[in-house]
Amino acid sequence: MNQVVFFLALSVVLYFVSRKTIHTCFYFFSRFLKHPQAAYRMIALLYFPGTAVHEMSHLVMAMVLNLKVRDISLIPKIRENTLKLGTVTYEKKDVVRGLIVGIAPFFAAMYAFWLVDAFKLLSGSIWMTALFSYVVFTISSTMFSSKQDLIDLIYVLPIVIVGVIMFFVLKLDISQFTVLINGNVVSSFFSVVNSFLIFSLLLNGGIIMMLKFLMKIIK
Repeated sequence: MNQVVFFLALSVVLYFVSRKTIHTCFYFFSRFLKHPQAAYRMIALLYFPGTAVHEMSHLVMAMVLNLKVRDISLIPKIRENTLKLGTVTYEKKDVVRGLIVGIAPFFAAMYAFWLVDAFKLLSGSIWMTALFSYVVFTISSTMFSSKQDLIDLIYVLPIVIVGVIMFFVLKLDISQFTVLINGNVVSSFFSVVNSFLIFSLLLNGGIIMMLKFLMKIIK
């Protein structure tokens, strides 16, 4: 349970730190490329691996839930000085499936971290370590759902709140369900994921400091 709580706290911190990294990258590229759209394109290229995982997770989950996918694009689009790294357009039949598809990138990122750890991809040669460090950085920075992805949350959240209230009011016993969950396995899984989130926070912090230092000394 402690690992899950720690995971939620790390995710919140990483969300804000990764947004700060993206903004710092934009200012850095804008300063030296002298054109906002060129800076947007550089950011899109930098985060492309994470964008691909993000959009493909939407696609796969929509197909699994039998929702027709109308269009998928990994080509960045600039609209009113706002960068959209990728899009997946699919039919929406109900809010539950819409929400599941919307949060799919979050779980895809956790699974990717688990795979990197399982195959020890950060423990190889220096070039392999650098490559997968970069992959972890881009995936962790793009795993968060957009406002459009979470639009169905406004319909599901009241249901969840009512369910939690009923649980406490009726004093329901859910021990027969929780016994099916291996606490050690869950704790071990989130321990691995948390280590990658901490690693990503360190990478983001290092990038922010490096870019700010470069902008300070190069005028």
